[in-house]
Amino acid sequence: MRNIWIFILPLLIIAAMAYLILFDSESQEQLKDTLLFQQEAQILALGELEPNQETIIRYMKNEDLMQTISVVFRAECSTCHGNEGDGLAGPNLCDDTYVLVKKLPDIFEVISKGSISKGMLPFSGSLSKTKIVLLSAYVANLRNSVPSGKYAEGTSIPPWTN
Repeated sequence: MRNIWIFILPLLIIAAMAYLILFDSESQEQLKDTLLFQQEAQILALGELEPNQETIIRYMKNEDLMQTISVVFRAECSTCHGNEGDGLAGPNLCDDTYVLVKKLPDIFEVISKGSISKGMLPFSGSLSKTKIVLLSAYVANLRNSVPSGKYAEGTSIPPWTN
């Protein structure tokens, strides 16, 4: 009977540690804040980006930054465009048709200035220019990323060129 505690005590300690790590909401919030701080620092380190085709294409290829900016997309855009960009009240961003975009830098203009007539609010007052450039790259990356979604709206345009 005495030897059973040799096995039970370590199991209880492991269970208590697992509970604190997995279910302690304060620790989870601190971890989230740390990640957001690191992500924000990563974006700030880029300086002010120019919203041109070359810059947008360059950042489209940066998987780390695209993963970081996906947090901004989900926070700011998913209500209208869905978590995957496949469209809800707003258009599907994953197909080849666009309502307000004819060329790649137009994505920046639409996010920045919005289009009140189409229900798109401007984000220039709430997001930095650099975040909007990165968000433009993220949205450009969504093209052909989800095979289904909301019906196509707008005009089909040629693929982005490098």
